[in-house]
Amino acid sequence: MREMAGPRFWRDDAFPFIEARSIDGGRGIHYGKHAHEAFSIGIVTSGRCTYLNGKKRESIGAGSVVVMNPGDVHACNPSHDEPWSYRMLYVDVPWLIRIQQDLGISGNHHFRPFLTTATTQPELYAGLHRLYDILTDQEAEHLHKHSAALTFMAAVQQALSPAPAVPRHGHRGLARAAEFMKRNYARPLKLHEICSAADLSPSYLIRAFKEKYGLTPHAYLTNCRIEFSRSQLRLGRPIAEVAVAAGFSDQAHLQRSFKKLVAATPGQYRG
Repeated sequence: MREMAGPRFWRDDAFPFIEARSIDGGRGIHYGKHAHEAFSIGIVTSGRCTYLNGKKRESIGAGSVVVMNPGDVHACNPSHDEPWSYRMLYVDVPWLIRIQQDLGISGNHHFRPFLTTATTQPELYAGLHRLYDILTDQEAEHLHKHSAALTFMAAVQQALSPAPAVPRHGHRGLARAAEFMKRNYARPLKLHEICSAADLSPSYLIRAFKEKYGLTPHAYLTNCRIEFSRSQLRLGRPIAEVAVAAGFSDQAHLQRSFKKLVAATPGQYRG
């Protein structure tokens, strides 16, 4: 019986704006609902899985391309606990905005999100496959990798449907609550603190926050801590130090939360 390969992560100091991840024949790889600050795009190379993005729920399989805008709450898990394989790219938003501006897609220095959450366009599928191979090729030159990344991300902008350029509706206090948690995730927060910063009642915050962001305030706070932990682990900081800096009670708490949202241990991610 073939054994599952662990998660593989690719990073390069020469390309701080992009990160890659892959799983080959993974079984028992499960994600809790989570979100990324980065733009995420990936492909399923084998197996079938259930893909959640916001209120959408889709059954996808080999040949599918999945798309997550920054902040999209999502999860992708194998059907019936069967083995599956995938490749993912995580792209920094400021770098992507510059590409959108060059293409005339964004003219206000803001990221233009996409309506598409999943597609089977063969050109995008093959393009991400090709880019992943180039990025992880130790013999590929810097110019080749950089050119390939720009070419693929430009193709993504032109192949996917952009969302209408209209402001998102919702109580501005909810945005203040989210921003307050982003600034204060490293310490224990009480509900009344968040409500005070947002000028909202507890009942309204609990009810409306999940409707807007797809996560409860507590789950959103944990997600902020995990995003910070990822950034620090990429720098090679000791796991125990990262746990404290992120606001977790101890390393074990970080370990449990990280495994749930990233489907890898902090040690696997740091490499």
